[in-house]
Amino acid sequence: MQQTNSDGPLDRAFAIVGHVAGQVRAVSVAEIANALALPLPTAHRLIGNLEQRGLLQKALGTKRYVVGNQLVTLSAKVIGAAFRTARRHAVLRAVAAEIGEQCEIGVVRGNVVAYVDSVRVSQPQGLQFNPGEAAPLHCTSTGKIYMSRLPERAREKLCRALTLTGTPRRPSSTSKA
Repeated sequence: MQQTNSDGPLDRAFAIVGHVAGQVRAVSVAEIANALALPLPTAHRLIGNLEQRGLLQKALGTKRYVVGNQLVTLSAKVIGAAFRTARRHAVLRAVAAEIGEQCEIGVVRGNVVAYVDSVRVSQPQGLQFNPGEAAPLHCTSTGKIYMSRLPERAREKLCRALTLTGTPRRPSSTSKA
């Protein structure tokens, strides 16, 4: 009997989908409930919701469940996205190895660069951004390259919209009195 990782309905729904997807034959609600240590009414409710959304469906002429058409379509999209990500990362890794520098892929959103992927070299130098992090355009090499490629008017408009904070001026030397 497999325990679900959490008691939340989404966790239970994912556990059900994962269980059904891992079976070689159609399974009944009772089998699912027993395998996942779920109360039978909870299993019925969640399976009904998953069936309504096309993630599960009844095997032809039975009350047993198999994966639904929507789940198959979603799975194909997920696999496609994973392959695109793996290819992108492999290219990024090859470029980083060839030039000996960290390489990043970022997406410009407003006035910041949101990093999607990053490959570090063994001896990092300078700033490093991880996927999911964001930084102001004018503070990163990615942002500066992006800004340099903009038409002049768009670049000027963007620069005017930037929130820049200066460093307070400090005397470089004390004056002699």
